[in-house]
Amino acid sequence: MTNHFNRHKINIGNISTYNKIFFKKKENVFDFLKKIDFADLFLYTGTTLLNFFALLFIFTQIFFYCNITVNYFTIIISFICSFLVPFLSIFYRSTHIISKTERIKLSLLYAAKIISICAILIIISIMLGSAFIDDGYDSNAYHKPYSLFFIHGWNPITGSTPDVFGGKIIVGDHKGNTYPKAVELIASYIYLCTKSLESVKAVNFIIFFASLTITYSAFSLFFLKRKYIALIISILAVSNPIWLMQSTQFYNDGFVSELFLILISLILLFIKGNAQKYTLLSLLLGLTLLLSSKGSALLFVPILITLLGTLTYLYKKESFRYFPAILLILGFLFCITAYSPYISNYITTKSPLGSEFSKTTPESYTKEYTGFSNDNLPGWMVPRALFLLSLFSSPSQSYTGLNNPFEVSLADTFSMTGEDKINGFGPLIGLITLITVIGLLFIIRTIQSEDERILLISIFFIFLSVILHTACWWARMVPQFYLIPVFVLAITLLKKSSVIKVISALLVILLLINMILISYHSYTRASYITDHYEDAFSHIKSNAALPVGLKNTFPDNSFNLVSPVSAVLLDEKGIPWELCDPKNGCPEGGYRNSLLFFTDVYYYPKSN
Repeated sequence: MTNHFNRHKINIGNISTYNKIFFKKKENVFDFLKKIDFADLFLYTGTTLLNFFALLFIFTQIFFYCNITVNYFTIIISFICSFLVPFLSIFYRSTHIISKTERIKLSLLYAAKIISICAILIIISIMLGSAFIDDGYDSNAYHKPYSLFFIHGWNPITGSTPDVFGGKIIVGDHKGNTYPKAVELIASYIYLCTKSLESVKAVNFIIFFASLTITYSAFSLFFLKRKYIALIISILAVSNPIWLMQSTQFYNDGFVSELFLILISLILLFIKGNAQKYTLLSLLLGLTLLLSSKGSALLFVPILITLLGTLTYLYKKESFRYFPAILLILGFLFCITAYSPYISNYITTKSPLGSEFSKTTPESYTKEYTGFSNDNLPGWMVPRALFLLSLFSSPSQSYTGLNNPFEVSLADTFSMTGEDKINGFGPLIGLITLITVIGLLFIIRTIQSEDERILLISIFFIFLSVILHTACWWARMVPQFYLIPVFVLAITLLKKSSVIKVISALLVILLLINMILISYHSYTRASYITDHYEDAFSHIKSNAALPVGLKNTFPDNSFNLVSPVSAVLLDEKGIPWELCDPKNGCPEGGYRNSLLFFTDVYYYPKSN
């Protein structure tokens, strides 16, 4: 087994020259920094981004108990702690440097290098997140409003209501106290710093970069002499179709898909590497973040912990002693951070997910959302049957029948949205699934090495996290399914059989084509929508007598009187607005623009 760190080096690779320079009595710190292995640098970069997000969330939750809401001070504390983690890790692993002063110098320079890279990635992410206007239904119904509410004093722990626009917009029953809000809470800090509500989508790109760097670091341990393969696998793994479709929208499913991959990668690093305490810290923080990112995490986290325990017991028994401490610390963090929504939900409804889920069955939920039912199957089998059928169906909101997996429909690709319930994994997922199954059969028959067994066990637990989900047919609820063909690909690339090589080549080609098609559709669609809205804003600003009038059009008026997203966007575009009279409505005889989110804009033409 290759060590991720050993007592003579902090790089991942087994490069003999490192051992030679580390035994020198006098170490040139700058020469040392130049020779840092990329996989090692990537690991620290990715975990620093992850730790920053997790600490930002945890500290905010703690401050909520003290009635302290979102503020700049929390960013500073989280940043300092995120900086200290790699600094201390490098300091205690650079024991080859005798001088304490030199060790501090090395640690500071390396940590500063990591923080600089993270800062660049965050800036790039903010630019990408701000580049597109998001028209997603859930994004504008509650995800973005939640981030806005946090900025305006919302505290889910004490129950204080947000003061949005000085009371001009009344926040009604927005259901926020029953919903996991970690992603929205983290995004609120981006909005706090940028003053641009669309920039909250930067969380999608930041977690993407964290996932890419950590995943590359993990797979580098499986392909020590072929790092390019580790890079290819990492790129395919992070290019999850759910993330690709939602990267320009503010949903949390794409975020969860990348976070799930990060946690799997950290488990692999814990088993294959030797930096146990550092990896374990990031793993605990990541699990805590996942628990409050989506209700499905109540299923995912126990499965991930079981995977960690299984692999540790089988392949790293000397580290199994950490397991009780892991459970205790995670349980403690859960109690601190999960009062809203899980604990408060359980107190009021006897279900951690709230009354909506406590009064429904898997088969009724499936029929309600997709129209699919089968009286010949037991109730618990209905969603699993639809899951299997969905992989060979067209992307849609309801089940419409099976497709030929050998026929690729570009029309299906260009009809995809971030909300597809049936087959949100792309036009080639049916064919990819068939080849994956064939590959698994060959792998199981010829499995040999420890690396292959570790990845195969990981595949089993990933599949378990999918099939146990009561809405496994809903692609964005189980985005980790996409990891199964990628992990099968990784195992096939460890083998030398000619048949296996054919399977590897087919999987790489199909996954790449699937990724390219979805990426092209996602970003051309986002560009078109953004141009459409920008033209509309420009037209209103140039031709309307200001201020314009706003009227709510949300179907049941359950979230708020007028969508705050519309008001914020008008403010950011420099367009004054006021609410229409609630009794008399908006003035007649003018123009009405329905393009904004759950909001009509009324205005008279500008007089010459």
